[in-house]
Amino acid sequence: MHKRLFILAILVSFSFQIHANNLSAEKLRQEKIYLQLGESLYAEKQYSSALSVLRDFIEVYPDSAYLVKALEKMALIYEKSQKYKEALAAYKKLYQETGVTSGGLKYYLNQARLLSNMGEINEAEKIYHDIIKISPDSPYAGKARINLQLSDVFNDKQ
Repeated sequence: MHKRLFILAILVSFSFQIHANNLSAEKLRQEKIYLQLGESLYAEKQYSSALSVLRDFIEVYPDSAYLVKALEKMALIYEKSQKYKEALAAYKKLYQETGVTSGGLKYYLNQARLLSNMGEINEAEKIYHDIIKISPDSPYAGKARINLQLSDVFNDKQ
C-alpha cells in the first residue's frame, strides 16, 4: 500500500512539474509576442504606440527575460523623441538590471553621454571616472577616457 502511494505521489509530482513547465513556456511565448509588437511599432516609427506597448510590457512582465530588450528600445525611443530625462532613467534601470557587465557598462556610458549632452558635465565626468575605475581595460573605459579628454579641452577653451 505504501509503495503504491509513493508511486502515485511521484506521478502527481511529475505531472505538476510538466504542467508548470508548459505554463512557463507559454508565458515566455506571450512575453516574446508582446515585445515583438513593441519592436514592430518601433520599426514602423510609431514611437508613441511602441512606447505604450513597452511600458505595458514592463508593467505586466517586470521579471521577464526580455526586460533588458524592452528597456533598450524605450531608451532609444526617448532619445529619438528628445526626452532625455526619460532616456536617462531607462539607461539607469538598464545598468541596474545588467550590472558591471559589458552591456551594463555600455548603458552606464550612455548615461554619461546623455548627462553631458544635458549640460550635467560634472555628473558625466563622475561616471566616466567610475567606468575607468570599474573596468580600466575595457573598451568602455577607453571611450570614457576620450570623453574626459574632450571635456578637458572644451572646458579649457571657456
